Amino acid sequence: MNRFARCGLVLVLCAILAIAPGYAETAASYSQLYESLWSTVNEHFYDPHFQGVDWKGVKERFRERAEAIEDDAQFASLASEMLAEIPSSHLHIVVPEGERLSSK
Repeated sequence: MNRFARCGLVLVLCAILAIAPGYAETAASYSQLYESLWSTVNEHFYDPHFQGVDWKGVKERFRERAEAIEDDAQFASLASEMLAEIPSSHLHIVVPEGERLSSK
């Protein structure tokens, strides 16, 4: 992955998390946030083959769990686990300690 592609994807993921405060207040909102995260990676990841990972399959495998998310910690955990499916050292989510994704 070239440096500019990595920076671009990181910035897009940061933008998703930046709009998250106050956004994910219901299970439906967490589900929408999950869809946004998946779509962002789907549209902007540098390798259209996701390093051999069935990215659409990943979406389906994690969907049921995403629909049951009730708080920020669950979302962050699921998002991290989902992104870890792609073997890339530059693809992860970090939620600063003490920060929240929502205003709950």
